[in-house]
Amino acid sequence: MLFRSVPLALEQAAAYIGSSHFGFRQYLEEWRKSKEELQASAKAPVMQLSTSVAVTWQTSFGSFTEPARQLLCILAWFAPDPIPEWMLEAGGGPFATDERGQQRKRVNARDALAELESRSQVRRADKTATFSVHQLVQEITRNHLRDSSQNYLRAALRWINAAFVGDPYNIRNWQRLFSLVPH
Repeated sequence: MLFRSVPLALEQAAAYIGSSHFGFRQYLEEWRKSKEELQASAKAPVMQLSTSVAVTWQTSFGSFTEPARQLLCILAWFAPDPIPEWMLEAGGGPFATDERGQQRKRVNARDALAELESRSQVRRADKTATFSVHQLVQEITRNHLRDSSQNYLRAALRWINAAFVGDPYNIRNWQRLFSLVPH
């Protein structure tokens, strides 16, 4: 796990520095603050994960806009498999309804995704219109959620359910529906 997590932490740190226009020294100060906060408040499962990725994640997460934070928390419950970009509009997108099924104010999920991509929290595929979230990022995000984890899990399930349209017995729908199977 360490060999997979160090490059991920470095990639995320570089993306954070580049997008926030911090110098390395300023980023290191932010990283140290995040590390202290994480160690003071972390549950045991978080500390079993790579500390470098967890601290880098925490440093970035605090600087995200609210839609980007919410999207990452919802995506933490998806499989680490590619997610088709058409999902961002499916069923009104990830922010279409609240936990009671009430319509929400329209939020641009593509902007939230672009923000997450700019900080290396999601990776877009080069040749297909898909994106994915690294397993470690998902696990750290889920561990961070604590009491609100069920709300985000329900949001993920509502979103997938809304995207699952069409008759599964009709072969014309299979390609679209097949991309949802892992999730």
